[in-house]
Amino acid sequence: MKHIESITFTGNKHSENFPFSLPLFRNEFSISFGKPIVIVAGDNGSGKSTLLEAIAFKLRLPTIGKHTHLTDSSYAIERSLSDYFHIRWQNKTPHGMFFRAEDYIGFVRSINTLKEELDQELKEMRNYIQGEGLERAKALFDKQKNELEHRYRGNLAEKSHGEGFLEIFSSRIHGNGVYILDEPEASLSPMKQLALVSLLKTHAEQGDAQFILATHSPIIMAIPGSSIYYINEGAIENISWQDTEHYQVYHHFLQNPELFLRHL
Repeated sequence: MKHIESITFTGNKHSENFPFSLPLFRNEFSISFGKPIVIVAGDNGSGKSTLLEAIAFKLRLPTIGKHTHLTDSSYAIERSLSDYFHIRWQNKTPHGMFFRAEDYIGFVRSINTLKEELDQELKEMRNYIQGEGLERAKALFDKQKNELEHRYRGNLAEKSHGEGFLEIFSSRIHGNGVYILDEPEASLSPMKQLALVSLLKTHAEQGDAQFILATHSPIIMAIPGSSIYYINEGAIENISWQDTEHYQVYHHFLQNPELFLRHL
């Protein structure tokens, strides 16, 4: 099921302030969702993350953290940028998620804080509840803590960041939504990147989810059923995986690393 048909940026040539000062946001452009996975690639500083943040704000997608970016004052720039985006829907959905690698640590801490608060509440209850009532309260608190761990198949604080990323993706991506992932490969080994590719590919083939990703990973760029929009010198265009700078650099390096490094 296709949710979004296209996203169009109408441009704002009257402002010189960031992010409109970025070459990407000086002109109009459109991203078409002919395929269920759209990948945005480009060099550092090209505007990939800012683009995804503005789209996520426009779609009102929740983050994985405790606070949604809709009420976060630090998103004032993305809020102003989102006003210049137009979403053309085919099947509008309120479901989805916006994932940024930098939100992960805060999310894990918020879960640990919640567990500590539950333990503290139970400790305080012991002062005025005894016997069967205390046992019922303890069972309720234990259930809440177990549900948190069950959702992510264990304690996220005891997992590596890469393992934790995959648990969040597996538990939060249910289909029937739009999922925006900003550099999800940040903590993933090559094998874990392939696991993410498999997860996204499965949902894309089921036809119930759409994905927008920003990545530097040639492995993730190779996901079947994806379109790549490459940002270069302020222009954004739909190109093939093999035409990205990322693929070409890795390809030439792995063919002859000694020769490649000799010329640095």
